[in-house]
Amino acid sequence: MLRGTFNFFLYRLNKEYRSDLFSGRDLPNRPDDYWLKEYFIEICKREFDYKKETRKAIYTWSLRNFQDLDEDFSSVVLARSQLQKTSTIVTDNSLTVGDSVSNPPPADTIILLILWKRHIVIVENRAGMTTGETWLRNLHAIIDNAKMHVSIPVAPRLEPIPIRGTILDQLKNLDRVFRFRVRLKLPNPELNRWAKRIFDEMVEEKLTEYLQEFVSPTGIKVDETSKAYSSGALAELGYKEGGIQIEGEKNGEPILIDEGKTAIKGKIDQLRSFIRGLETNASGKQLPNALRRIESEVDRLFPNED
Repeated sequence: MLRGTFNFFLYRLNKEYRSDLFSGRDLPNRPDDYWLKEYFIEICKREFDYKKETRKAIYTWSLRNFQDLDEDFSSVVLARSQLQKTSTIVTDNSLTVGDSVSNPPPADTIILLILWKRHIVIVENRAGMTTGETWLRNLHAIIDNAKMHVSIPVAPRLEPIPIRGTILDQLKNLDRVFRFRVRLKLPNPELNRWAKRIFDEMVEEKLTEYLQEFVSPTGIKVDETSKAYSSGALAELGYKEGGIQIEGEKNGEPILIDEGKTAIKGKIDQLRSFIRGLETNASGKQLPNALRRIESEVDRLFPNED
């Protein structure tokens, strides 16, 4: 990664409607985005930090510094503090293995930018923090930890926006598809013409989640007029939970595919210092121009097809 480059991933900000005892009790009727912001503000409190122990270390994952940058963007910081590490320690006369404790502990951070009008989260890509899905699992652990303590009816959930074609091309390129499984989330909506069919069905049936599993020993229909294709189109927009499983056949060979977990990557030159400044709420005069550059690059990488 070049030193001055802002590297990032694109995630969909999905809405998780709560059906527990807290939701809907004497709460004012407000737009969903209002409640999502309230949820982010709440989970930036210390009481919702998530402690994670591994074989060699103890970490605390925290959200802090939620702020509105303008009418379209907000930012929040995800931090990982290392409380304790088991490692080799130099003593006066030898080396030994022991626990090293820091107070206050050092922290690694990433910035999450929320583009509200498209419900897209631009996640800073930093080596050591966003390698794999650990950061996302622990972010969701913080969100889930708050559910029993805050009476807010809508909670956020992040899902990777897959590279265009990674799901639909798999369906089209197999000779036959025997099984296709996907868990869909109700869109915000930001749709294309193929995904609209399933969106309309979810709205009509008042569904916020839709677990679909298409199975046929002779091959399911997956052309552009099929329900399976429409479901794949919705998943490819990021309105899903987890991966998409496809079992099929190509040239007589069985194929097993698990897609949808790899997010679109992007980068913008000379914006890394600006993004790092958001860690401590700094912005400066370059804020409006920087946000427009980020929005423009998001639109280029992932156009809105409505």
